[in-house]
Parts: sequence; C-alpha cells; structure tokens
Amino acid sequence: MSLFACRWLPGKKRNKDARPPKALVFLCHGYAVECGVTMRGTGERLARAGYAVYGLDYEGHGRSDGLQGYVPDFEALVQDCDDHFASVVRSHGTTVRHRFLLGESMGGAVALLLHRARPDFWTGAVLVAPMCKIADDMRPHPVVVSILRAMNSTYPPGRSCPPTTSLTPPTGRRRRGTRSGATPTATRTSRASRPRSSCSRSAWTWRQTSCTRCRCRS
Repeated sequence: MSLFACRWLPGKKRNKDARPPKALVFLCHGYAVECGVTMRGTGERLARAGYAVYGLDYEGHGRSDGLQGYVPDFEALVQDCDDHFASVVRSHGTTVRHRFLLGESMGGAVALLLHRARPDFWTGAVLVAPMCKIADDMRPHPVVVSILRAMNSTYPPGRSCPPTTSLTPPTGRRRRGTRSGATPTATRTSRASRPRSSCSRSAWTWRQTSCTRCRCRS
C-alpha cells in the first residue's frame, strides 16, 4: 500500500544561509479531503512564516491507495500518521526541538489520539473544529446503529456511486495535482524566500502473517 505524503519547507532568503525551521508542524486532514490540495494554503502560509510542514493522505483519501472515503480501521489510520510523523522527526535529528500537530475536523480526532498516545513527544496541538464526539441531538437511534453495524459486518465494502464519472476522474485528478504542484516524484523549489513544496508516495507494506503495518520505507 502506498500513502501520499506532502511537505512545505521555508524558502532560503536571498544571499543568506538556510536556517533550521522554527518548528515542525504535522497536518491531519478531515474526512474525504486531503493535505496536498485542501490544506495547501495552510502549509504554504506556515512555511512562509518559517515552519516546516508535513502532511499525509490517509488510506482511502486523496492520492493514497485504498477505496476512496473508506476507513477500514481507524486505529491503523492513526498508526500510519504516527509512524510517518515520527520518521520525519528522526530525519531532522536534534536541529528542531518543537513539533506540533494541526488537526481539522476528523483530523482533530486523529491529532487528539496521537497526542494522547505520546504526550511527551509533542510540544502541542492545534485543533480546528475537531471531531471529538457526535452531538446528542444528531446521534442516530441505537437501533439504527445496531442495524448499520450488522450490515457493515455482512456486506463487503464497495462504491456507493458510479466510479467512472462521479468521483475524482483521472483527468481531474491530474489537473488537481498540477494546480498544487503535487506530483509523486517531482520536487518543486520556488524562488527566494517562498516556501518549497513537494509531495511523494511513501511505500507501506502488509505483513502476511499478522496483517500489521510495517514502517515506511524511504
């Protein structure tokens, strides 16, 4: 399985040596969106302010593998983020001390779980309209929940609408990637003091014996 990763780095000022970023910021996007497009503006603004920003499209989201919009295991999704973010922190060594999570909507829940699992690892977290719980007045009736859970365990996951024209056609996908400068292999470096952005697909594999995620292979 391949997961799509993005980053925005502070640009080098003219006639000056590059300085370490002020801090590392890790983006956790919401449901049915992605980092490379919907959170691009956030990444660019933070990079212009001197922060190194990293994001990961969850399984089934954006340009990552998986059935679009389907999250088979939320704990595995959180673990994917933890593994990738930790590998980024290791790559920076001791040059950057501070690291923050920035979660939006469902990504707020991801950020909360990441921070709760390792509170000493993170300097802090920023939550934007986080999905902490379902409001009581919007919660489905317990009978409805039981029926849906039974259906989920009985029927295999599949597309709920025609796959060829309704959701992210290949041409639109290529066009969207071009707008954001997000290509699997290219790294685009902008001019003086502008943030540098790049995206890549990080390879993940499944262990056949235990079906647990392996660490990202660089």
